[in-house]
Amino acid sequence: MRATATSLISIGLVTAAVPASAQSEAQKALAHIEEIALERTYFCRVKPRTSATSEAFISLRLKFESESQVDARMVVTGRVSGAPVSARMSWRGETSTEGNQAVISLTEIYEYDADPLPGDAEWSDPEGDLITLNVVETDRRGSLAYVLSGTQETELGTNDLNCLPRRPRR
Repeated sequence: MRATATSLISIGLVTAAVPASAQSEAQKALAHIEEIALERTYFCRVKPRTSATSEAFISLRLKFESESQVDARMVVTGRVSGAPVSARMSWRGETSTEGNQAVISLTEIYEYDADPLPGDAEWSDPEGDLITLNVVETDRRGSLAYVLSGTQETELGTNDLNCLPRRPRR
């Protein structure tokens, strides 16, 4: 069977070869995130579940490589003893769709650089961290039709992540 250009979700997306009528709800949700990620950065609020870590913000630039592979450029920003600090890292991971759920899992860090922290403070070691982002449907339209919500598992505990797409500041 040959799909016509008018039956495709969007030219150039990983899921573009699948006619819209044949996609599951999870595939449609992931295709939406892939399309938005071409021109927007996701900004995430990091809410720690314990006092071992502090609240921070993440900017997350997603790049969908192949059918299920994803790369992410991440910048974590926060304050330690009143001083602004940041860490920059690149991740590899994968996407999955099961039933009505689409998930982005970031599992491997391949670049890492961080500002020195004041006093005796230290960054946690990101090696072995796992970021799991569920694609969640909202009652909004456009870029906010689906958002990312999930967790970051670290050596210091679990953080909750809620991410919205925004155009990066220039």
